[in-house]
Amino acid sequence: MLNMIGEHFWKIVFVIALLVGGYFYYDHWHKQNESENRMIAMLDLIEENKALPEDATVEQAGAPLLKLMVNLNNYETYENVTNVKDLLDTIFKRAVTEERVAESEQEAFKTAILENRNLCRAYGVFDDSEGILMMENGRSPKVTKGAFKGDKLIVGHFVSPMLAPEAKNSFANLVVTPESIFGMQTEEPDRSVISSAGRLREIRAIGPGTYERMKAKERDLRAYKVGE
Repeated sequence: MLNMIGEHFWKIVFVIALLVGGYFYYDHWHKQNESENRMIAMLDLIEENKALPEDATVEQAGAPLLKLMVNLNNYETYENVTNVKDLLDTIFKRAVTEERVAESEQEAFKTAILENRNLCRAYGVFDDSEGILMMENGRSPKVTKGAFKGDKLIVGHFVSPMLAPEAKNSFANLVVTPESIFGMQTEEPDRSVISSAGRLREIRAIGPGTYERMKAKERDLRAYKVGE
């Protein structure tokens, strides 16, 4: 019996090594495949927004953004991402290479995604399993922490449609906003709005005429306040 075991010892070792190696290869392949799928899903959601008709509602335009926020949070969690900016750089580099996003669009999209991700974290929506489920279905979650706790978190705009109606559904112009302050957005552009408008102009979501009118209005408002 011992002789038989001795004769087959290295065969047994080889089979065990093969099984262990196969497991680790499969595990690596599976994780890589999951990572690939998450990346593709985020790009698909951006394209979903871009494919919307002009008469789409802000809820329809915002649904892909809410879904993308959950996808991004899952990516960070399960892939142990420590630098989300580097992750977005990788995703958009691929998107440009595959011609799914124009090179001129990537910075505006990355900025919008990063800001929305930071806001979602600040409002605690990723701490609430029910809220995550709602976002996965393109629906608005509830704010779970901070001054607006309990408020509905809806999709608004960096630049109000009153100022730039042509950009109302642009992915780069959508931002999560507590419902109670949604109606407080005015037609008075400040420097933050002008900065956002500049990004929208670069990707041609708004025309140069709209941008110049907004800048002129912002200058007039500043001059008026100084003269008060």
